[in-house]
Amino acid sequence: MSAYLAIILVLLSLAHHVFAAEWNDLKVIQLNRLPPHATMMVYPDRSTALTGDRDQSPWFKLLNGDWKFNWAKNPGERPQDFFKTSFNDGAWKTIPVPSNWQIHGYGLPIYTNVKYPFHTKPPQVPTDFNPVGSYRTTFEVPANWSGRRVVIHFGDGEVQVEVAYTPGEGGAAPLRQGTSLILPAGFENIAWYGRGPRPTYIDRAFEPIGVYASTVDAEWVDYSRPQENGNKYDVRWAALCDKDGNGLLITGLPTVGVGAGHYAIDEMAKAAYSFQMKRSAEVILHVDHRQMGVGGNNSWGAKPLSRYQTNNKAYRFQYRIRALTGGLEEAKKVWRQQVERP
Repeated sequence: MSAYLAIILVLLSLAHHVFAAEWNDLKVIQLNRLPPHATMMVYPDRSTALTGDRDQSPWFKLLNGDWKFNWAKNPGERPQDFFKTSFNDGAWKTIPVPSNWQIHGYGLPIYTNVKYPFHTKPPQVPTDFNPVGSYRTTFEVPANWSGRRVVIHFGDGEVQVEVAYTPGEGGAAPLRQGTSLILPAGFENIAWYGRGPRPTYIDRAFEPIGVYASTVDAEWVDYSRPQENGNKYDVRWAALCDKDGNGLLITGLPTVGVGAGHYAIDEMAKAAYSFQMKRSAEVILHVDHRQMGVGGNNSWGAKPLSRYQTNNKAYRFQYRIRALTGGLEEAKKVWRQQVERP
């Protein structure tokens, strides 16, 4: 009996060692994957390549759609041989790809940037609750790819952001509900699909919806006293790029408020005049769920109507972020693709 137990313990120890070697070795950053390299696409000729549109290449096949999906509580419970062609995934459900499995009811939504929401013991990864998703799909390789190298590429550098806010007791209503991002210096060109071209707010949504382009500095309004300005309301997407068209695309789900500038909120709050503020080389981008209206219906001191004010209640909103290399034209194309998918 003791010999039998000893064998079991040895086997468990070996299994744990293999698991630990794969998941806890800081030197292992990839398995069965090509070395990282710049994004590229092969085209049949120069003119097609210059379009930068991978959909135009006869050697590109998009695999987005509904995939078979299995969620496991931890790596130890994941299906070990799900990659085999003989594996039966008939009991699996489907999930849209790309998507976030938490949004589709798997696991627990976790939103934190302060600390880990679980006990850590670096470099040991959690073994009790550390969810793993397994995906399966089938597709046909086109006949004209015969003899060519085929590479499966996962991911397009897109991140879906979901912001959830739960108020405390007796807190004041914030003037802005949303997020602030700091972008690298040089992202001076801004384009958006929403209301414009002049600044708009929830109670100043008089401008027509369209695609507009400007610069961050041009959108700054130099009021006698520094304050919020240049906001864009009811925005479907917004892009900020450098002179070469490299930058960032924000896509609302369905819409967001956007504002960009070179002055932080606290910098404006402590200054009486513009010349007293320190201009940041980086671009400060606000992506908002809601911002209090301007007010001033009967005088500059009047508050916004109640329906245009914020309140200290729970809220949740979403948007997507992805990199751009083709400026405004790529932004338009990406947005069209996104509205056509789940």
